[in-house]
Amino acid sequence: MKEHMLTENKNSKYLVNRELSWLKFNDRVLAQANDQRHPLLERARFLSITQKNLDEWFMVRLASIHQMVQLRLKSKDPTGLSPTEELDVISLAAGAQLKKQHSLYARSLVPMLAKKHINILGIDELEESQYDWLEKYFQQEILPILTPMADDGTRPFPFLSNDSLNLGIRIVANPTKKKKSKTENYAFIQVPKNLQRVIKLPIGVGQTYVLIEDVIREYINLLFQGYKIQEVTAFHLLRDMELSIAEEDSPNLLKEVQTQLKKRERGQVIRLVAEKKCPRNLRSIFKKLSPLTNGEFIVFLVRLIWLFLIL
Repeated sequence: MKEHMLTENKNSKYLVNRELSWLKFNDRVLAQANDQRHPLLERARFLSITQKNLDEWFMVRLASIHQMVQLRLKSKDPTGLSPTEELDVISLAAGAQLKKQHSLYARSLVPMLAKKHINILGIDELEESQYDWLEKYFQQEILPILTPMADDGTRPFPFLSNDSLNLGIRIVANPTKKKKSKTENYAFIQVPKNLQRVIKLPIGVGQTYVLIEDVIREYINLLFQGYKIQEVTAFHLLRDMELSIAEEDSPNLLKEVQTQLKKRERGQVIRLVAEKKCPRNLRSIFKKLSPLTNGEFIVFLVRLIWLFLIL
């Protein structure tokens, strides 16, 4: 036994950590998105694939390592890294990859798409006719299925499902003549998954799109009548979706799988990506959502690129 451990330790310098190896694979996919020999829309598609791959990796592989850290396991992987050391190393590598994704999206793909008359616009950039169409679309298609959830300290924090796009809102009750309101409250809106992330406008030159979180933000007063909206922040969260089943200890395997699947729906928040302008108070709430303390797991970006895929 000692001889085997010695050989394993001696050869560890020739081995590559499994998770780092996977991140390098995703880097090679990202290189395809950066390759100017590919058609522009194919490059955008490659970028969206790398983001989806990374999300799945966080939900399963990184979640598994985090569980080992929580259990304070000291066993080392074949490359000689303990779970804590492995978590630190791969967090840095994943953070670097995310920065490359964001840079490619913002500095390269978006300007090149604009040259081809494929534009992702902010609400303030829309023409009057486009704005009018969008307002009707919101009233008819989006507003009826939105459900605000309050966080006022008198009830459990609203449950936000895995792989969801959400809006965090800071609100203050409109003051009356007799009393000025200073009490701040928070509410959350989970964007229904049956709605598309990007909305194509049928009016205008070329192909024009807006992001659904921008649309909801524009008309959010309709959902909070009697309140003043202070700030609105979009964020995306992922939960621990690792499925651990010990077959030898499960007399009824089917029942055990069903039980674990139900538990998995409410797994710990393993990653949260929010807009860079996210206010300090909301950042504090986000930190309560997740037991993770490593900075790479709560990320703030100028513009969310989660699941960017139009065509």
